[in-house]
Amino acid sequence: MNRRCLKYQLTDEENAFFHKNGYLMIPGALSNDRVRRLKAALDKLYAKERRKGLGPHETLHTRDFFKEDRCFVDLIDYYKTIPKVWGILGWNIHLYLAHANVTPPEPEDSERGLGLSWHQDTSRVNVEMETSPRPRLSVKVGFFLSDTSEPGRGNFHVIPGSPQHLFGKKSCESVV
Repeated sequence: MNRRCLKYQLTDEENAFFHKNGYLMIPGALSNDRVRRLKAALDKLYAKERRKGLGPHETLHTRDFFKEDRCFVDLIDYYKTIPKVWGILGWNIHLYLAHANVTPPEPEDSERGLGLSWHQDTSRVNVEMETSPRPRLSVKVGFFLSDTSEPGRGNFHVIPGSPQHLFGKKSCESVV
């Protein structure tokens, strides 16, 4: 374990915020240098997929990306985020799903609109868990490598304070 993790453990305030809102933000978690390295690796992966036939306005969504560059692997137990995960879920944690996404701009004449796709991950578990509230089995850690402060930039949406992360029915997953 990277001992730097201990400096970034989940605080009581972060825990209370997460429990109330269902998400947690860690501004500045990645250094500018790390963001540059990740962007370069992701650009290489995107170019590779474009050569295989991915269109200029199609979204890259791939799960098979860790082998492409060590910088992706280094995010799995990143010292600024993994302590937040173990603070929320406990120490017995597993990576069971990871994906890299690149969302290019829509063409000017696009009629797709926002195309929001609200969903709850771990669908089989949600169908088979008959308790309410359901136990928290997972959190999703997302690293955003571009500015998403304005509409139209592949933004991720959450509903702060939505009780769905606590009570289950048709909810979105919790996000760190």
